[in-house]
Amino acid sequence: MLRPSDSSVPPATGGSLPADLPLLDRRGFLTTSGAAAIAALLTTACGGGDGGGPTDAGAPDNNALPTGVTRDGTTLRVDIERVATLRPTNGFVIVGSPATVIVNLGNDQFRAFTARCPHAGCLVSSVSNRRIVCNCHGSTFDADNGAVLVGPALSGLRAFPVAFASETRVLTVNAT
Repeated sequence: MLRPSDSSVPPATGGSLPADLPLLDRRGFLTTSGAAAIAALLTTACGGGDGGGPTDAGAPDNNALPTGVTRDGTTLRVDIERVATLRPTNGFVIVGSPATVIVNLGNDQFRAFTARCPHAGCLVSSVSNRRIVCNCHGSTFDADNGAVLVGPALSGLRAFPVAFASETRVLTVNAT
């Protein structure tokens, strides 16, 4: 390892380094730079480092529909009995296209909203205790009306009209 006081090192111009300053040897340099390169690759691969733009990690495939859901343009028809995650009170389903979150509020009361968070365009990820959650940055919305409960989102989720036919247990959502 070389130190500034070694005779093989040319004198520094504009000052000198303290003699006790540790310098990296070849192994230390390669280890440090390799670790930094791996960290940069992992950050990029995981979607970090850019301030958190839209990500749909774990989001439903836009062309695939959950079992029990059919689509005709922007109209969704949901057979409640065939969508297990929507049957219980506080149950929900997220449809990728059109991006829609449908929530069961109980007593045959359903709500539907755009599933795109207005903060950064991520898909919302879950519903718990009548709150719709976006895991990208933590925004939380009221499942009754889509209003923002916790930011950073500044506006709520846009509501879609729903119609529930209790005799057939089919919910129609106009996701426009």
